[in-house]
Amino acid sequence: MKKNLIFSVIFAVLFSSFMPGSFASAATTDHSIKTSLVSADGSEVTHTIMMDLEKKKREKKLDLVIVQDLSGSFKGSYPQVAAKLNDALDLLDPVVDRTQFMGYTGLKTDDTNYPLYNDPRADLSIYNAGQISEGYNVLLKGDLTSDISATKSMISEVATKDLFGRSTPTAYGIDQALKAYQQQTGPKDPNRETLFLVVTDGFPNGDINGTPLTPATSMLPLLGPTTGIIAALNNINNAGYQTSFGLWQEKASIVDEWGQISYDNYNNYINDNIPNVVTRPEFFLNMTTSENSIEEFAAYVRDIVLTNINEQLSVEENIASRYTYVADSAVIKDASGNTVAVPAPYNKPTVTNNKFEWNLDALPEGQYTLSYQVKGPNPVNEKPVLTGEDKTVPFNSAFDPLKDITFSATDKESGNLTSSVTVKENTVDTSKAGVYKVVYEVTDTTDGIATGIHNVIENGKITYRDALLQTLKPLDYTSTVAPNTVTTEVQVTVLAPESVPVIDGKDQIFYVGDSYDPRADMSATDSIDGDLTDKVTIKENTVDNTTPGVYKIVYEVTNSLGKTTTREIKVTVLSRPTIDGKDQVIYVGDEYDPRADMSAFDLKDGDITSSVTIKENTVDNTTPGVYKIVYEVTNSVGETATKEIKVTVLSRPTIDGKDQVIYVGDEYDPKADMSAFDLKDGDITSSVTIKENTVDNTTPGVYKIVYEVTNSVGETATKEIKVTVLSRPTIDGKDQVIYVGDEYDPRADMSAFDLKDGDITSSVTIKENTVDNTTPGVYKIVYEVTNSVGETATREIKVTVLSRPVTIDPVTPVEPTQPVNPVKPIVPVDPSQPVPPVKAPVVTTTVNPPQNMTVVEAPSQELPTTGDTSNGLAVLFGLLLTASSIVIFRKK
Repeated sequence: MKKNLIFSVIFAVLFSSFMPGSFASAATTDHSIKTSLVSADGSEVTHTIMMDLEKKKREKKLDLVIVQDLSGSFKGSYPQVAAKLNDALDLLDPVVDRTQFMGYTGLKTDDTNYPLYNDPRADLSIYNAGQISEGYNVLLKGDLTSDISATKSMISEVATKDLFGRSTPTAYGIDQALKAYQQQTGPKDPNRETLFLVVTDGFPNGDINGTPLTPATSMLPLLGPTTGIIAALNNINNAGYQTSFGLWQEKASIVDEWGQISYDNYNNYINDNIPNVVTRPEFFLNMTTSENSIEEFAAYVRDIVLTNINEQLSVEENIASRYTYVADSAVIKDASGNTVAVPAPYNKPTVTNNKFEWNLDALPEGQYTLSYQVKGPNPVNEKPVLTGEDKTVPFNSAFDPLKDITFSATDKESGNLTSSVTVKENTVDTSKAGVYKVVYEVTDTTDGIATGIHNVIENGKITYRDALLQTLKPLDYTSTVAPNTVTTEVQVTVLAPESVPVIDGKDQIFYVGDSYDPRADMSATDSIDGDLTDKVTIKENTVDNTTPGVYKIVYEVTNSLGKTTTREIKVTVLSRPTIDGKDQVIYVGDEYDPRADMSAFDLKDGDITSSVTIKENTVDNTTPGVYKIVYEVTNSVGETATKEIKVTVLSRPTIDGKDQVIYVGDEYDPKADMSAFDLKDGDITSSVTIKENTVDNTTPGVYKIVYEVTNSVGETATKEIKVTVLSRPTIDGKDQVIYVGDEYDPRADMSAFDLKDGDITSSVTIKENTVDNTTPGVYKIVYEVTNSVGETATREIKVTVLSRPVTIDPVTPVEPTQPVNPVKPIVPVDPSQPVPPVKAPVVTTTVNPPQNMTVVEAPSQELPTTGDTSNGLAVLFGLLLTASSIVIFRKK
């Protein structure tokens, strides 16, 4: 945000003197001492030095080439910068001035989605071709044109079309901008000045050839005179153009990225070298902090432009060692006598070792008067000292002021001047008693006082376009002194034949409790002794200022002739009503009744609280501070009393914290979601202490936390919150076994419970159900439930689907035939002799009809899960074979 503000200020002043015709040449007249003012005591003289200056219309045209960093870090502030720049461009002369905007940055080869990648004005130069780090250095080139609107349009399009890149190849960008400018302008025009205004905001990461480098390891190649920024600036200087380099750094982010050592090395190199490269040291801007730099940065940029578009003019004068420059006395006025503010940084001259220098490059055309003041010692003729003593003379006596009065006159330079004293005025008339005056006068001489010619300005010069325009002659001052005349007055009192002193004193009225000085408003005079007030004594004083009544005071005074006078005055003590009220202390938001704790009493009327009015009340119970209330009351005889009290409104701190709900096992920070604020101290969250904390996050329950905070004036506030520890909801459900074809309700034998909400079975949802009751296998069902505070629980059960048991019908037995008795084997004989067969006996066996038998197939250890194929016929066939074998066995 600060960067945006800074660039707004910069561009507001950047072209403040770009009005047509503001370029100037210069002319001057010689200087002179306009006035010499001697101080009141004559010891110091202040000379006003003045000269006339003139600047005529400019002789050169201007090309302004803006070389702008388009790295991503500029993206946020660029729209504000662009708006201010476009406003400023309107001040240029479209007939003689030209502008060109060029931005530089870098892209990766796969940044095809960046609008800059496909902009037809962008020159993409590949680096590290074929490598993993392959990328492009980009120069966004605008035309050199006198069409201000075209340049403004391009400046605006950078923001509207998002023409920003990634990196900051500053040296490459400066050098390519120079080449692009030269390609369009051709040979240098001696009547055209060109200013390259380079603005970047951080570490460069590419050299003049566009090779990407890391600042931490490649400082010199990035900045130095061979491949760095200095090399690129030197190329512009060598081409005969002006250079400026403006660097605004966000120090914190750069240190975070590159480290303090790299940052220090970078700044040290920039500060030590760039000022020696740019056209003038004032053209170098390195703002390394955001604090107190906005105006300085703006002043530097303004000076960069103004000293390029205005002809250079400076004044230099050597002040004689006898004199010193009067601080802030230098003034430039226009032909109408109006004071002209010279743009910073030369808004005032510099004075070093009595050399007065003022760079006036930034002054636009016009007639001017320059003036400043110097001060130094002046020869002094000190005044003589004339004294005389007062005198009292008898009535009708002879009087000679030169003989009857004691007086004297002395002078530092002239010595004793008593004999030179004359009588300037004499009003004495001894035929009439009274007080008269005699005025004496004396004049000294200037003999022995060193006067003469003193050098004020030793020499001076005015330079124009860095060449001597005019040599300024020495300025001298001839000091003079004049004789001093002083006077003094003495008092002559003519005594009367008899004189009685007079005491003047008037009756007094005051109120109970008032301080009373019996000597106040009393005086005594005498025609002989004059003022006798300090001789007056108080002969009697009955005044009691605590009780209403009428009292007396008797004064007495005696003059030098022993004549005594007395005077009695009357002092009336009245009862003024009293208001009783004490200073109050309340807190912000408290209800306050200004009449509470206030009463009024009068010795005559008694309790007159109800008659009290509030004359003034400044109390604001919403804002801390010290306020006043002024009460007023009048008694029945018209006596009025007032009382002022002080009401102090204090701010009681507040703690903000809400009741919390957590679950068993949750981590809980008692200071989270808690804050404290005080109207006086602001945010005092860090001062909050936990006075009590009963929370146990392993056991459900309701607990409390008590917070406490005290502000800077000792006011304490507490806040108690409730912390409820809940257990998350639970789902109860068991694994199930069913048979193929069985109906199955996945919600049967399932329930859900929550400590807070109770039975929440109805809220259970089935998140997953793979059961297929037509195919044997093992399946799963996943249940999910959420309680009223958003806590969710899940449970998974297993459902096993078995093949249904097979029932085998009984087989009807067959009546056996008479079996043939087996014949013992016959020993083989000669086959040529046949042996007749022998009949065996028949054995009869009765077989009972078998009962119906059900064969239940036990579940195998591994049933097929969902998707397996089971040969049911094979199982059935096996069961039949088993049953048949049993039947046959029984028959046997």
